[in-house]
Amino acid sequence: MLDSLRSELGIHDLSDLLVLLVRSYREYTSRASKIEEILTSVASKLEELTRLIATANPTPAPATNPSAPSTPQPQDTSKGKRTAWEILREQGFIYEKNVVGKVKNPDSFFSKLESQGALMFEVKGYRLAVHPESYESLLRKLEGVDTMRDAELKKVLGEGEYSLLKLLSEGGYLFFDGTTRRWRVVKG
Repeated sequence: MLDSLRSELGIHDLSDLLVLLVRSYREYTSRASKIEEILTSVASKLEELTRLIATANPTPAPATNPSAPSTPQPQDTSKGKRTAWEILREQGFIYEKNVVGKVKNPDSFFSKLESQGALMFEVKGYRLAVHPESYESLLRKLEGVDTMRDAELKKVLGEGEYSLLKLLSEGGYLFFDGTTRRWRVVKG
């Protein structure tokens, strides 16, 4: 029986056994690393779902609500109103889902922002316009962050940048690498 096992595994001496064990160990650690990444992603999504459930019963908020930084006023430059670019600069980003019904022509609104230099992303079927300075600021702050815990992220980033981080990670543009414990940008 031992001889048949040796021939089946291709083991002729102790060095062959060692090679087989090292190969198995590498495969195991690779799988464990992938599982850890998946678990980290699942934990992040669970935290997000918990946060969304906690806010599922929203109350009407005043227009100056700081927890809703991505809700601009309709674009109208007459009578001293702010332009779309000014709103984007002030808020850091504008998520299309939050301006549906508030902007007369969303296609024109987001096209104008893009032509003025806004970074454009798609998150859950909606456009996300991000001011370049806000994006760079977020990336700079994330360089020193080694956690994906919401409470700690909010302390470091603040509400606005935290909301932007969540949108970009939901869209697959940023992710937390559990192996290196760093936030990574997905190119492409």
